[in-house]
Amino acid sequence: MIKLTQDIDLENYTLILPSVAVGNVGQLSVDLLISNLNLPKVGQIFSTSFIPVVGANAYHEHSNELITAIDIYAGIKERIVVIQIRSPYVGELLEFFNEITQFVTERKIAKVIF
Repeated sequence: MIKLTQDIDLENYTLILPSVAVGNVGQLSVDLLISNLNLPKVGQIFSTSFIPVVGANAYHEHSNELITAIDIYAGIKERIVVIQIRSPYVGELLEFFNEITQFVTERKIAKVIF
């Protein structure tokens, strides 16, 4: 389930989705984007394909906001949407990717970068 906490028009945005792999290179790269561009969190994805995780906000030390296994960040000026996956997958990913595909189609996102 994809839940946006803000109503944002994502038409013609670029979606960046990290690959969960050895070394976490994709996730670390996404961390740099989120941190350096100071992207605000705009939503979450709840999926049974990933281990549930909740923790303190890694980007803002004094924030009361919690992070989850899969969070969505957006940069309006940069016209990007970034999905951060902080948990390893444990289940079938077909349903997760179908949901991402539907999200991209419905929101008219122009490009997807893995």
